[in-house]
This record gives sequence, C-alpha cells and structure tokens, in this order.
Amino acid sequence: MFQEVTYLIEVGKVKKILALTILALVVFLAATPAMAAPGYTLTILVKDRAGTAVAGASIVLYDLSLKQVASGITNSSGYVEFTDIDNGTYIAYLSWGSNRTFTTITVAGDTSATIDLSAIFRANVTIDAPITDIEYTVEFLYNETVILKKTVKGNALIYSSKNLNITFPKEVAKFPYKYVFKNVTYDGSVSEANEISLTMSKDYEVKPLYERTWYVAIEPWVAALLLLVIVGGIVFALYFAGKAAKKTLIKHRVREFRFVKREEEE
Repeated sequence: MFQEVTYLIEVGKVKKILALTILALVVFLAATPAMAAPGYTLTILVKDRAGTAVAGASIVLYDLSLKQVASGITNSSGYVEFTDIDNGTYIAYLSWGSNRTFTTITVAGDTSATIDLSAIFRANVTIDAPITDIEYTVEFLYNETVILKKTVKGNALIYSSKNLNITFPKEVAKFPYKYVFKNVTYDGSVSEANEISLTMSKDYEVKPLYERTWYVAIEPWVAALLLLVIVGGIVFALYFAGKAAKKTLIKHRVREFRFVKREEEE
C-alpha cells in the first residue's frame, strides 16, 4: 500500500514537471517571432528641386552588401513606407521619369527620412544627335568603393549624395550604322576617355559626343573599286540595252519592208 502511494506521488510530480515544461515551451515559441522581427518602420518623403512632393517615384532599398531589402512607390503625397527594417545604413535608389537618385539613409528605430533633390547635387547627362538613346553605366560610390551599379538610357538627371562614375560605351551598333564615342564634355573640359568620375560637390553638365559611321568600315580603295564596279555595271547595262533596242528596231523595219513589198506585188 505504501509503495503504491509513493508511486502515485512520483507520477504526479512527473506530470506536473511535464506540464510546466510544455507551458514554458509554448510561451517561448509564441514570443520568439515577436523578438526576432525587427519591427522598425522607415518612412521616406520625396521632394523635387521646387520643394514639391513627388508622386509615383519608384524607390528600391539596398543594404551595403547590395541585397535588395524593400521597394515601393511614393503615394500622392510623396511618401512611401517600408516596414520590418533592421537598424543600419541603406542605399535608396530612386527613379521617376528621367530622374535617377542615389543616396544613403541610416535607420535607427522607427525612422523618417526626406529625399530632397534641392539638397542633392546632380549630373545632367545630355546626349546629342545623331543618337540619343545610348545605354550607359552609373556607379555609386560609398566610402570610395563602388557599391551600386545601374544602367541608364538616354538623357537623364542623376542626383547623388556620394561620388559617381559614369561609363559610356565606346561603340553602339545600329545597322547599317555604328556610333563611335569621340569625347565627353563636363566640368568645363573635354575628355576623350569614355569613363568619368564626378565628385558630387556641385552640379555637372555632361555631354558625350558620338560620330556616325558605317556598320562595316570600308577602306577608300575598296569604296573606289565598288564605285567603279557600279559605274561599269551601269555602262554595260546601257550598252546591252541599246543593242537589244537596235535589234528590235531592225526586226520591226524588216517586217514593215516585207509587208509593203507584199502589198506592191498584189
């Protein structure tokens, strides 16, 4: 009897310990997601150089390892909100219309930031005729290291809070022509290098120049030979056309002569 009571007490203790363990595990699992989630909100307002809120601007948020963290579109009031963002420094890449913007934002708890284009210097890239839709590369530098690279097409206003590298293609092929890079004008000087580095402490006017040539380069002697062949072909064509016309005329006259002679005989 005494042994049975002892056994029941021991079983009761085991059940109590097991119940407490399960309860602790449930509480821990319920609390873990809340503790793991960053829970910080980043709100960004975008303003143009006139101080007007920009609606419909696309913003992509990257961390410093170039991993895309979030993306969104500004609303009619110029705001976009990102949730569950960790503390740290991020690159915000903004685009709308012909405008491109690179800037950094530091998140420390719930954060509000403003991308005010009147406070950021820009490079106004203008590509003149004969071609205006060239694609070129823009590199955003952070601590003097290229941290983000984007392809931009055609004329653009590129705003940046950090220094930039811009690389234009040496050649653009569009049959039957190709467009060859000649030089780029910026900062009051002309450079024949197709890559430029801009210290974004002021605004820049950047104008690359391209020259149009044939898709396949033709040496002068080859062009002269082709011209000679073409002219010769035309001369021969006219010669044989003349001979054929003369032969036809002779046949026609012979038929007329025979017809007249036959009538006279009758």
